[in-house]
Amino acid sequence: TDEREEALALALAMRKALADSPDQTAALVTPDRALARRVRAELKRWNIDIDDSGGEPLSSSPYGVLARLVLACHGDLCKPAEWLALLAHPLVRLGLPRAELERLTRLLEIGVLRGIATDRSNLEALLSQARLAAADKHAHPAVKRISNEDWAALTTCVEKLVEALAPVQNLTGSAPLKEHIAAHRACLEKLTSTADEEHLLLDE
Repeated sequence: TDEREEALALALAMRKALADSPDQTAALVTPDRALARRVRAELKRWNIDIDDSGGEPLSSSPYGVLARLVLACHGDLCKPAEWLALLAHPLVRLGLPRAELERLTRLLEIGVLRGIATDRSNLEALLSQARLAAADKHAHPAVKRISNEDWAALTTCVEKLVEALAPVQNLTGSAPLKEHIAAHRACLEKLTSTADEEHLLLDE
């Protein structure tokens, strides 16, 4: 039997137990977390939601996903796909309202990260090149619609992102583990800082 059939058989047995008696309960006890998740998914198809006492793996939680995205931005690994993945994460703020950051991320993708074939490792340089290209009469209409105010906001956003990633970007592979941990933590704090938190820091 394959993994899907095993999960389906267990889900059917639990569904039957619940259907036979409204007062009856059912539990699946297994050390296999993947199996437990598959059984839960099968039960959800019948609108049966169950508590998972094993909890959600940290790596799959919003904070865990963000932590892994930051790890992908070490050194030369960080490219446009990593930038966009970070900016798309719901916990990332960079001191901006989330709605504004989402708007600027769309402009960054349209105006900066599409169609530029030069070095794509320096985000600030890419932004400067894109802004110059937008003034060309042959530029795409969507790029031409980006206003000077939007370019200024994009510049600020990019500066904030580069500053936030600096702790992990500046690390060397030979740095002690505690330095990697400290850099990772500093990066996460800057990425998730809200406008209120930035205001507090400025007032200190």
